[in-house]
Amino acid sequence: MKCLSTDVIGLYNLSYQYHPAYFQVDFICIFEGAIIAFEVKNDEGDVYVDKDERWLSASGNEMSNPLLQLKRNASLLAPFLKNLNIQLPRNYYLIFVHPDFKKRMSCSSCDGFMITINRILYCKNCHAMQTIEEGMLFNIKELITVFPEKKITSAHDWCGK
Repeated sequence: MKCLSTDVIGLYNLSYQYHPAYFQVDFICIFEGAIIAFEVKNDEGDVYVDKDERWLSASGNEMSNPLLQLKRNASLLAPFLKNLNIQLPRNYYLIFVHPDFKKRMSCSSCDGFMITINRILYCKNCHAMQTIEEGMLFNIKELITVFPEKKITSAHDWCGK
C-alpha cells in the first residue's frame, strides 16, 4: 500500500442500502488517495477453521464466518461508492480486538483441536501427537491452501509473536 496522507475521515458503524441489499461496515477510513474498510470482531477464546472453511468455537459450535461478511461488504461497498462517483482504491481488513482471541492449530489426522503438552501437540479427538514444528508446518500449508494469495514471510510472523 502506498504511503497515505495523515488527513483522514473516520466513519464508524455505518449501515447502507444499495439496491435491495443492506450492509453494515464497522469502520471506514477515507484518505485522499484510498479507502480502508475494517470489519472489527470482539470474539474471545479459541477459534478453529476447518477444511471446509467453517469457523468453530473450542466447543465445536459453528460461528459465522467473518471473512464471508468482509467479502460481502466489499462486493456491496464497491458499487455503492461507484454510484456516488467515488473511485478510490479500497482495502479491506478483518481485525480481532479481544485480547483472549486465539486460533488453534488443527490435527493433521482428524482436524481436531490440538493442545500443547511439554512442547508436544496432542489431539483431544484422535489422540495423535506431533511436534510443534510438524503442527506449524501442517497448519501453514492449510493456510496457504485456503488463502493462496496471502504471503507468509515466516512462521514467527504467522504466529503473531
